[in-house]
Amino acid sequence: MDLEEMKTGWNVLNERLIQNEILNQKIIKKMIMMRTQSAYEKVYNSELRGLCLVLAIGIVLLPLIKFVGDVQMKCISFILLETIMCFAVIYQAFMVYYLSRFSLDTLKMQDLERLFLKYKRCYWYGKIYGPIVSIGGIAGFMFLEKTQVNVYSLMMIVFTFILGVIFTIVQERRHNQNMKSVEYGLEELREFEKDAS
Repeated sequence: MDLEEMKTGWNVLNERLIQNEILNQKIIKKMIMMRTQSAYEKVYNSELRGLCLVLAIGIVLLPLIKFVGDVQMKCISFILLETIMCFAVIYQAFMVYYLSRFSLDTLKMQDLERLFLKYKRCYWYGKIYGPIVSIGGIAGFMFLEKTQVNVYSLMMIVFTFILGVIFTIVQERRHNQNMKSVEYGLEELREFEKDAS
């Protein structure tokens, strides 16, 4: 084997190595994108379920309780609960709107990070003001219905509230874990963009 053949063989091998490196980078980036997309979809589906839940409560459950059920509720109490549900629907709709704009394929990394930051800010506001509005709504409802609330009704309200708090804590942990996965994925993808340029 002469020197020219070795040089040609070395160049071919070097070219294959470069192609494999590029292919490996693409595969790694695709895996990160899929993991980030999966975590994002979990966050989005969670918010979408929340929107469906508050719509179902506000449009179906509360009117059924008021107008069909055996529960006697003052009109002002019903209006208070429906107003709170309207605020919850608006909040959830904003959350779903922000998340629906998230697209790894079409948006630039900077836009994705800015969008996710807006979502996190709204989520934080919901964590702070949501419980305040909920507790205020329950207190207002109890005050308005004080003549009709008996021990059994009070126990049911407290039991429902405790179940809601437990469910919220469990969902909060899962949601935060998925949000961290999305943030970590965006950070890794940003590093890939820096390395590519």
